[in-house]
Amino acid sequence: MKKILLVFLFLALANMTVFFLLPQTSPFEESFIYMAVVGPMSGIGQKNGEMMINGIKLYIDKINEEGGIDGKKIELIIKDDKDNARTALDKAFQISTDDRVLIVLGHYGSAASASAGDIYK
Repeated sequence: MKKILLVFLFLALANMTVFFLLPQTSPFEESFIYMAVVGPMSGIGQKNGEMMINGIKLYIDKINEEGGIDGKKIELIIKDDKDNARTALDKAFQISTDDRVLIVLGHYGSAASASAGDIYK
């Protein structure tokens, strides 16, 4: 009986040692850092929105190729505010309620930025 107890204690101690020595990762831990980009992705200012996205993607691609930030890749969430203050307000609300989003880049125009700024506060 003592041998069985000793073997059990040894296995329990070995399992605890391995558990505490291995890096702790959770299957629920995000492997991405989410960044929202809001701008005129359609309508009159579409070219400006495209330039925003192209510039941001160039930099993000470089960061992701170098391993990301703390091993996490950056993922873009793109929102179209049509450079319209009312639409910008709606998109800002959507972003502010998305728990994944860490940072927001945008909006393009002054009216859209001022409108959305109240939500981001």
